[in-house]
Amino acid sequence: MSMGAPDPRPPNNDDQIFLAALSHLWSLVETRRSQRLQLVNYYLVIAAFVTAGYITAVGGGLTVVAVAVGASGMLIGCAFWYADRAYKVFMDAAIGPTVELEARLAERLEVPSLAVTAEILRKRGKAEAPSVLVSIMYLFAAMSFGLACIYAAISLR
Repeated sequence: MSMGAPDPRPPNNDDQIFLAALSHLWSLVETRRSQRLQLVNYYLVIAAFVTAGYITAVGGGLTVVAVAVGASGMLIGCAFWYADRAYKVFMDAAIGPTVELEARLAERLEVPSLAVTAEILRKRGKAEAPSVLVSIMYLFAAMSFGLACIYAAISLR
């Protein structure tokens, strides 16, 4: 058989289904990962503006405005934390299918090292560190804005 000749074997429908499932899962995970990173970036920009507004209000002696800005910063932090939890639920649900598809791919190609997710889970358990850090960032920022709100409210007296 020459290099350019088509494969005379009929296509295996199982292979097509497997490739479609792998492509579908990868597309979903990549989209969610990208959306989560965008969420973090949006939050950092919004938090910077809220912080600047709070500092400006406190510096200008506008304590009522500072209370409002601090309270809004706290609510925004909580909202972003809640939105991030939805992404985490999806990613946790995607672990099982990812492990299964990687195992099947590793078996078909006879390359055991392709089962990356299973190896990570075996060595470290659930890969929680980045997810936990993002949650801590949102909650810490929300608490900081809450404390800033309390500080400004105390200054009203």
